Amino acid sequence: MRWIWGMLGLWITAYSVISAATMRLDKRDGLDISTPNHIRFSDWPQIQVSASLSLPAREVAIELLPQETASEMKVDGQYCEPVGQLPAEISVFDSPTSLDNCYDNLPALMQNQRLGSKTIDLIGEMIVGDRKYARFLVFPVTIDSSGKLFFCDSLTMVMNQQVIAPDRVCTPPGTFSATGVAARDDEYRSPASNADYVIITSSELAESFRPLAEYKMQTGYRTSVSLVEDITARYSGKDDAEKIREYLKDFHSMGGKYVLLGGDETIVPIRYAYSGDSDEPVDPSLLQVSDLYFAELTGNWNRDNDSVWGEKTDDAPDLTPELLVGRLPVNTPAEVANYVQKLIRYETDPGNGDPSYLDRAFFFSSDQMRDYSPITQHDYIARAFPISMAIDTVSGVEAVRGDDLDPSNPAPRDLGAVLSKGYGIFNVIAHGRDDGFAVKTSGYNAAVRAMLWTNAPSGESNSFQALQAADRPAFYYSLGCDNGAFDKSSPPFNWATRNMAQELIGERDGAVGLVAYSRWGWIGTSYILQRTFFDSLFAHPDRPAVQALYGCKAKYPYYRDLVLGQNYFGDPTTLVYASVPGKQIVQAFRVADTLCITVLTDGRASADARVLISDSNGVIAEQRTDQYGRAQLVLGNHFDLSVCISVIKSGCTIAQTRYYPSIVTDVDESDRSRPLVFSLAQNYPNPFNPATQIVFSLPKSGRTTLEVFDLLGRRVTTLVDGPLSSGVHQVAWLGTNARGESVAAGVYFYRLTAGTQSETRKMLLLK
Repeated sequence: MRWIWGMLGLWITAYSVISAATMRLDKRDGLDISTPNHIRFSDWPQIQVSASLSLPAREVAIELLPQETASEMKVDGQYCEPVGQLPAEISVFDSPTSLDNCYDNLPALMQNQRLGSKTIDLIGEMIVGDRKYARFLVFPVTIDSSGKLFFCDSLTMVMNQQVIAPDRVCTPPGTFSATGVAARDDEYRSPASNADYVIITSSELAESFRPLAEYKMQTGYRTSVSLVEDITARYSGKDDAEKIREYLKDFHSMGGKYVLLGGDETIVPIRYAYSGDSDEPVDPSLLQVSDLYFAELTGNWNRDNDSVWGEKTDDAPDLTPELLVGRLPVNTPAEVANYVQKLIRYETDPGNGDPSYLDRAFFFSSDQMRDYSPITQHDYIARAFPISMAIDTVSGVEAVRGDDLDPSNPAPRDLGAVLSKGYGIFNVIAHGRDDGFAVKTSGYNAAVRAMLWTNAPSGESNSFQALQAADRPAFYYSLGCDNGAFDKSSPPFNWATRNMAQELIGERDGAVGLVAYSRWGWIGTSYILQRTFFDSLFAHPDRPAVQALYGCKAKYPYYRDLVLGQNYFGDPTTLVYASVPGKQIVQAFRVADTLCITVLTDGRASADARVLISDSNGVIAEQRTDQYGRAQLVLGNHFDLSVCISVIKSGCTIAQTRYYPSIVTDVDESDRSRPLVFSLAQNYPNPFNPATQIVFSLPKSGRTTLEVFDLLGRRVTTLVDGPLSSGVHQVAWLGTNARGESVAAGVYFYRLTAGTQSETRKMLLLK
């Protein structure tokens, strides 16, 4: 079977022909409606259009001339014939994942946006380089609101009453690079004085963000803090959100990549976006809070100048982000401090020394999503997780079914013992609202029996704070409605509840990162994005989690309301652990003008680790460890300054230490009455595991050795061998031999020799 677009041969199927700009299809070429909830046509891909229906569809792009817009394209001469009727139990409308029936009228309001209702359905415009395209879905089979099926035999596409030329039709251009953001022709980075990571916040919160900016500088990101009030005073725009986007265009042009919006809607402006088209003001409850607006910098989100932003055809957002953007939906210094401390703990010492919880994932699943056929949504998503992870799809899953009138699964009130051990990832596949989500309901989303929410514990319900495992921050993904609706505490909503995203991000424990919807999710489609997110996340564990979110948006642009309304909360550079990370330890000592660094991962030499040395102005040097986990740096002008040493390696925690130069280098007149003596102090700690510190003093400069021996007198390793200045020195032994291998537990001797003087002490290594 051939199916050829007359303007360009795109797909080979059989017999059906499109000549000139006319598409001609033949239902004898593979139309199959025998399975009513999965209508098929030849080898065309399936697209889920409701909770119980998928239709065949393909994506096509048309290159637009500079003066053209996608809204000007028309379908002419279309002929569709009825081919069947869906059974009454199969709905053509999807249902929102909302509690309290707050979005019950949504399917009717969005009837004109329903996928599968039109043969040619515009996805939107996109810009690739200097070219502009309109993207469309082609549905050979459509369905009306009553469930009647139609097959399209032919149609002609025209632009401004002219048949579209063949060479303007193409497969959709690749818009995302391997990193999940828009491909750039150049990787130029501006001078070090320019930032590649910016925190945008208010003057009230700026000081609270300083520790985060410092930490990011130490770990390799040139970071700056920009104030909303300064940006809005310097840039032009229709409103403050547009002014910030104009600033971000300049930031990106100078090499910027990461953006943290440091505050909720009262601190950093938000952009409301509409997934359809409207010539009238839109009910705010139907507008998405879309931080994608700040990440995508080339599209025109208000082309018709009606202040209804992001419209499908009237405006022209291309939805392809150039920046990686996260948001902290907080508004107090305490919340900022909580998040910053939590993020640093997660990256440097998760679990306060016991990171084993990161190898566990927990699923909440209830109602229709729990009973989804042919496979439950929690099982479908869990299949994206590594087989090495321990996944709990029992404790938080409604039992025995999602429609039970009296479900028997544990209520949040009774989950304390299960959740107290901590989980690295939480999935929420449940009906939600602003302050939380349902864990148990009577029937399908009928009477709510128990919730996990931001309120105080009550009945069978429980609070996030009561169930958060101490020092075990996690990553969360929720498809529940309004879980990311942090704006609803402000006008025109003025809700009194505390939003779930604000709670999880702003409290001491809880979420280090969160993906959530600012308005609604859909029972039949949101779980597809959730599975795709984790497919991408685990396929690329060395990439920030926000890139996996952008990858989902790129793969499913036709779920336009979800693309606009799904936001990433948290630091945009955060990596989510796919397994228990290796624990890195870094030690440093000085030999003459050289800083000697040794790195261990789980007690073994850490080869090819990235070592960053920074001062208050940022990174001053970068090295890679050798096969023995060692790196060296000639201090030069920084010889007398303290420096921060950060070590980064994929699959490991970040190790940090601060090195202070030896105390005495020159002796002035006031010190001559107290001359230094040759001495070797007892190591500390002792016994030790895995590392210990050895301090010694030298009365004069000269060649010095510090060696470690075992009980048989065999040299294990040499810690110092070279000229040292007079003064007090400190050296670390990481319990390894000269090859960087961990040695056995037991008694060891360390000997200091300088000139004719020598001293030996004993130490005990435990395992």
